[in-house]
Amino acid sequence: MYAVQIVSILDVVDLESSIIQNYGPYQVVGFPAFHRDAEGEIESHIFKIPESPFDIFLGKVVKDSLDRAGVRGLRCAPVPFADDEAFW
Repeated sequence: MYAVQIVSILDVVDLESSIIQNYGPYQVVGFPAFHRDAEGEIESHIFKIPESPFDIFLGKVVKDSLDRAGVRGLRCAPVPFADDEAFW
């Protein structure tokens, strides 16, 4: 058995296209949208974002690898890039 600590924190969120939750003195990205030009950087990463320190994100290469390996216990939901009009 192993414990997992996510150490990659990537600054790839387009805040203008994201849904922001305002909690008075601080804000949290409730639903992020990533910069399209970061697609190559994130596709093979497991990472967090500074705006939402408790969420974990998987790039497509990582998710596909986990699916092929039959890894269980994860629920994944797609996260859009800022220019994905079909999402918005």
